[in-house]
Amino acid sequence: LALPEMADATRLAQIARSPAVELFVERATSARGAFVLAAPHATAVAELCVRLDGMPLAIELAAARTRSMSPGEILARIDERFGLLTGGRRTAAARQRTLQGSIDWSHAALDDEERAVFRRLAVFRGGWTLDAAEAVCAGEPVARTAVVDVLDRLVDKSLVVAAADDEHPRHRFLESLRAYALSELERMGEADATRARHVAYVTAFAEEAARAVLGSADQTAWFDRLRYEHDNVRAALAY
Repeated sequence: LALPEMADATRLAQIARSPAVELFVERATSARGAFVLAAPHATAVAELCVRLDGMPLAIELAAARTRSMSPGEILARIDERFGLLTGGRRTAAARQRTLQGSIDWSHAALDDEERAVFRRLAVFRGGWTLDAAEAVCAGEPVARTAVVDVLDRLVDKSLVVAAADDEHPRHRFLESLRAYALSELERMGEADATRARHVAYVTAFAEEAARAVLGSADQTAWFDRLRYEHDNVRAALAY
């Protein structure tokens, strides 16, 4: 769902017009019976919707928590989203009662190649290019030449988002899906090896960028690339 502009997060009217916020308010009203989008917690509701990437099920489950928590309290615990976002309608299918169950259902339908690429992509922050995905995700059971096809299949299954940018084609995760993929990466014991490949890729990119920025006439394009990869550089440095 369309999200509120966080630049206008202090303006109640702007927040209230967002479809994501409208859904939150509708479900919170159903849960509490007296929920009103008022100034003290409107910014927290807006940020919750943004942190949940506008995913309707996640927003509904977060809104249901207003029975016992304020929007600010829900936001403070959103990093624990899989334990927090439970309690969907009892009459709903199992995959619609919890955020974990919803993603479990989608993940179970993947083949071995798709699961491997899906979990390995979790080491990226702020998105990735095809070259980056090939460098980091290739390896048993996925051949480097197969990564592009697997990535396309993950996009088709709504587990990866393709950015609409012809000049700088990139992919990214919704944050809830990245958190799930990261837990799978750790469960499979691949976290260190995959992060090491990510560091190697980012290091090579940084060295190439340094040479280009110092000796190229096309500095603007390289500064744009560095801006896109800023979060990945930080993630590699942190590791």
